[in-house]
Amino acid sequence: MSLSKTLRYRLYKYLIGTIEGQWVKGIIDFVNFGNGKGVNEVGELKTRQSFSTPSEAQQSKDNFQISFYKVIFDFLVNQEVPFPVDYFFAHFSLKRTQLLPQNIIDELEGLGHVAVTIEDLVLIYKAMFRPMDKVSFNLIMKYKLQVPTPNKPIFIGIRYPIFDLEGTLRQYNSGHGDVEL
Repeated sequence: MSLSKTLRYRLYKYLIGTIEGQWVKGIIDFVNFGNGKGVNEVGELKTRQSFSTPSEAQQSKDNFQISFYKVIFDFLVNQEVPFPVDYFFAHFSLKRTQLLPQNIIDELEGLGHVAVTIEDLVLIYKAMFRPMDKVSFNLIMKYKLQVPTPNKPIFIGIRYPIFDLEGTLRQYNSGHGDVEL
C-alpha cells in the first residue's frame, strides 16, 4: 500500500503504540526526514511568552516528553513484529466495522486513500511504518515567542536533547496507567 507524502506527514504526528505492555499515545509537532541530505529528527515546538528559555525543571520535562515520543516512534518504525492490530481493538473496545466520520473519509480520499471504517484507518497507519526498517531519529526542541506573527515565527532557542533510553523508560515506569503526552 503506497501512502502519499502528505498523509504520512499527518499520521506520523499521531503516535500510538505499546511500551512494555501499556498503550501510550502522543502528538509530535514535527518529523523531519533528511532524505539522504541530513539527519532525521523527531521534534517538539514549545511556545514561550517571553524571550527567556525555559527553566532547568521545564527543560527536563520537555526532554522526557520528546524522548518518550522517540521511544514510541522507534517502536513503530523499528519493531520486529507488526503493530498489534488485534490488541489495539481489544484494549480500546473498538468495533472494527465502526464507520469513520465523513470529514475523515473525505480528507483521506482527497489524499488518494480509501478508508471507510476504523479498521481501514488502523491498517493504513500500520502500513505507513512497515517500509521504515531501522531508521534513526535525533531529537530537537524549538522554542518560539508567542506573538502574533502569522507569516514568520520568532524562534528564541533550539536544543538537541541527548536521547537516553534507559532513563526515559525508568521515568516512564515510575508512573502508572496509560500515558498521554
